[in-house]
Amino acid sequence: MEARRASAIGQSPVGFDRKRAANNAVVRIPSTTVSVPREVKLQEWEGQVQEVGRQYFLARLVDLTADETEETAETELPISDVATGERDLLVEGATFRWIIGYRLIDGLKERFSRVVIRRLPMWTDKEIQSADREATKLHDDIHRGRLDRSA
Repeated sequence: MEARRASAIGQSPVGFDRKRAANNAVVRIPSTTVSVPREVKLQEWEGQVQEVGRQYFLARLVDLTADETEETAETELPISDVATGERDLLVEGATFRWIIGYRLIDGLKERFSRVVIRRLPMWTDKEIQSADREATKLHDDIHRGRLDRSA
């Protein structure tokens, strides 16, 4: 190792022929362009899980591509379409997005289908009952106020 070290800063290591290396050297400059995949959405739905089976789940869908606001379709999707890390979120009542489109990478066109579960907190029965009581009280207070004013 000592023989290969330069004896002083700026000098070549022992046995290194700088002229020969300069004549044989090929400098390769790495490409600075980075290929970024681009996705083109063909269709998008928002869905609500109705039932979860062993391999498939049943869902009602709203067609977001057609700007619909009501559920107009029902489908059965394979659980394998859901990312492994999101499968625990796949429960009855869960909301998800289903997107079908093309991914363009380096000039190649690849079709994809992606299911993404929305991470919304699920309401408990106790929370729903509490909200119902509060809504009923507000409704009654509003209508009672109208009756008192009309007298």
